[in-house]
Amino acid sequence: MTLPFDPWAITKSDLYGAGVGVTSQTFRIQHTGVLAKAPAPSPIFGTDVHAIEKKVYERLGNGHPNILKCLGHSPPDCRLLQKELLFEYHTRGMLAACLDQWKDVHARVRSVVFTVLTQGMPFLSSCNELIFVPSLREQWPFQAVSAVAYIHSHDIVHADLGLHNFLLGRDGSIVLCDFAGSSIDGCNSQVAPGIRYANPLFTWSYPNKMDDIFSLETALYELDRGERLYPGLSDEEIVRRFKEKRFPDLDDVSIPVSGVIERCWTQDGYTASEALRALGLLHLYNGMFNRSDFR
Repeated sequence: MTLPFDPWAITKSDLYGAGVGVTSQTFRIQHTGVLAKAPAPSPIFGTDVHAIEKKVYERLGNGHPNILKCLGHSPPDCRLLQKELLFEYHTRGMLAACLDQWKDVHARVRSVVFTVLTQGMPFLSSCNELIFVPSLREQWPFQAVSAVAYIHSHDIVHADLGLHNFLLGRDGSIVLCDFAGSSIDGCNSQVAPGIRYANPLFTWSYPNKMDDIFSLETALYELDRGERLYPGLSDEEIVRRFKEKRFPDLDDVSIPVSGVIERCWTQDGYTASEALRALGLLHLYNGMFNRSDFR
C-alpha cells in the first residue's frame, strides 16, 4: 500500500504523542492524517500483540467502514518509524472520552441546536456537540454491531470490546480499533475486557464470540443512555450483579436497541449478525459485503 507521506522525510518534530498503553505508544504524524503505533515491550506480552494485530488486519483488510483502517507499516530501514503499524488518525479520539463529557452537553443544548439548524454540520466542533445530535448518535449502535459482526465472520474475537476501543470520526461515525491481543481462530487472547464489559464466565485461555457479545451489550447500553453502566458501583458489586443476572432496567432504552441488549445479556448463542438483523441494518450491507460474511 502506498503511504500518504514520505517516511524518510519524517523528523522528530513531526511526531506528536497521542497515547501510551501497556503494550504500545502512539504518535500522530503532523500534516498526514496518520497515526503510528510503536511497540512498548511488556514483560508479560513482549511484542507479540503487535504481530497479532498485523495478522488481524491481513485477514480483515480494510473492507468495513466501521473498522479502523490500517495503512500498512513503515519501511524497516526508516530511522524514526521502524516497521510500526500505521493507521488513519481520528482527531476526535475515543468515544469513551466523549461519553464522559455527556454531562456537559445539556448546558450547551440550545446554542448547539441553533448552530446546527442555521449553519449546518460543518460548524460542529466538539465531541459534546456530536454526541447530542440525534441523527448521528442513533447510528452508533448499528455501526458498532456491524463491526463486531464483521470480525466474528472472520473468526476473530476482539476480547476487549468497550467504548474505549471505538474512535469517533470527524463525520460523526465510529470505528472499532485496537486488535493487539485479540483472539484469532480460537487462540488465547492477550487482553481482557474491563469489569463493566466482562462476561463473568470469561476465561483468558478460551475467549469466544459470546464474550464479545456480552461486552457489546454494555457498549450498546452506554451508547443509548449516554452514561456508564452501573455508575458509582464497585467492581465487586458489578461482578456480583452480572453473576446473578441482575441487569439494569431497559424501559428507557430505545427500541430495538433494548431488545438486542436483553438478548446479549440473557440468550445463549446470540450472535452479532442476529443483532444486526434485529437493528434492521443488515440489508444496507448486502451490497457492500457478501451475505456469507454474516453467518
